[in-house]
Amino acid sequence: KPSSCVGAVLATADYLSSVRLAQGLPPLLMRDVLEGCIKAYEICGVLALENSFNQVGVDGTLLVRVACAAVTCAMLGGGRDEVVNAL
Repeated sequence: KPSSCVGAVLATADYLSSVRLAQGLPPLLMRDVLEGCIKAYEICGVLALENSFNQVGVDGTLLVRVACAAVTCAMLGGGRDEVVNAL
């Protein structure tokens, strides 16, 4: 389920907000959390549709792991190369 990505996004947002507060910066906004969740859902959906994982018997948790890795890496400041390496 793509909703499993919410935990990774929330934990990353909590960590980033704590770091930002310690630096005297404002915490992340709920908008940032929702963007991360939406991106994770999009990644799961596109991978599922384009690869027909369910037809070959691959569980959807693989998609969740890929989406979480990509989204949390980007949230932590990773660029394109870092996100690709995380996958």
